[in-house]
Amino acid sequence: MQSKQKIARRVRALAENRLVLAVEDWRGSAILRKAGKSHVPAHHSDAHILLAPPGAGNIGDQAMVEAFVASVSGPVLIITRRAGDVGEMPQELADRSTVVAMPGLLYGLPWQHLRDLRRLAPRLRGALSFSVVGADIMDGAYWESPSVRRFRLARFAAELGVDARVLGFSWNDAPSPAARREMVRASRALDLLARDPKSVSRLIADGGERVVPVADIALLTEPRPITEIGLEGWCTEQRSEGRRIVLLNSNGLIEASSGLVDTYEALINSPVGSSCAFVALPHVSRGVPSDIDLVDALMEKVGDTAEVFPIRRLLSPGEVASLASLADLAVTGRMHLSILSASVGTPTVTVGYQGKVAGFYELLGTSSFINGGAEARRGLLSLVEESLRNLDELTSTVELAREGLRDKARRNVAGLDRAR
Repeated sequence: MQSKQKIARRVRALAENRLVLAVEDWRGSAILRKAGKSHVPAHHSDAHILLAPPGAGNIGDQAMVEAFVASVSGPVLIITRRAGDVGEMPQELADRSTVVAMPGLLYGLPWQHLRDLRRLAPRLRGALSFSVVGADIMDGAYWESPSVRRFRLARFAAELGVDARVLGFSWNDAPSPAARREMVRASRALDLLARDPKSVSRLIADGGERVVPVADIALLTEPRPITEIGLEGWCTEQRSEGRRIVLLNSNGLIEASSGLVDTYEALINSPVGSSCAFVALPHVSRGVPSDIDLVDALMEKVGDTAEVFPIRRLLSPGEVASLASLADLAVTGRMHLSILSASVGTPTVTVGYQGKVAGFYELLGTSSFINGGAEARRGLLSLVEESLRNLDELTSTVELAREGLRDKARRNVAGLDRAR
């Protein structure tokens, strides 16, 4: 007897085939055309609509949402899969935003998607803008049909006359066929904001038309006070003793292949590491293992030492930016920790995957990244040691790039601070 999981996967595969997606597109267009002609008053008029990423338990996703709300004028309606997908925001941002859960809009079966599209349609009619948080979820690498639907919803909004855009996102060199087709269609109607030069060239090569180079919107994150008890004092004490502060983050998605925890243990116990103090911090709390699990794994290896400060909860994006500003270097398997560090001028070493890190480092002007897997196992420790030896040069390069990066990040919301 087949397991429920196998049956569910087969049902979803049938629901996501090309014919079903085409029918879904046709029915969705009809729903939006009907909404456009309706005389029923629009809901949430004079608000920006933001289609949020999966969110819950991910500092990078939270950072992009907060940066958008902080950067546009007027209220923001945030569409999520679940009510808890957007974490607690600073009060001034929470006062200007409303979260509405539409569980089927991106991740549901076709009839669930269309049900939530009917809920969204009257809100689109009165919207100031419609923006999709693109990040690394547009090319179908994780899940094809939600990527297709993100492009399609933005196109539907544009066809209704709404200012629509896909905010700064990556595009890998092997997108899923359906995501590529929908990207091309969307690019004829709205701006696709690519967050790095490699993604720009890949989108154009794949047939994208209105491709606009930007940088990740999370670069607009503003530092906020750190609430982790004792952390700032610990950093001050370590600096007074002549140690450099290094942030260490492991990514549960690549840990098995890349062995970041083992590398960090070797770094802490190395001659170079003896002149440093380390903050072990998580960036994503979901998944098995989560980043928090990997903080625990590292502490089991190195033991109770005054030179390592473990954090076992997610900080807010603003707290991460503040912590990065206290550090000399961040070493991470999460690109958004690199982005938040760069936003305050702190250099990073990143372990990349899916080919989405090289473009960011091209903007940054450094090459202190390495591919995950066997390459990281062989070379990450050497790259970190080299980066610490060349830290002054690296820091100068990132500081020089910082304002240019933030200017490019502001292009994500060009015009939305004065819409209507």
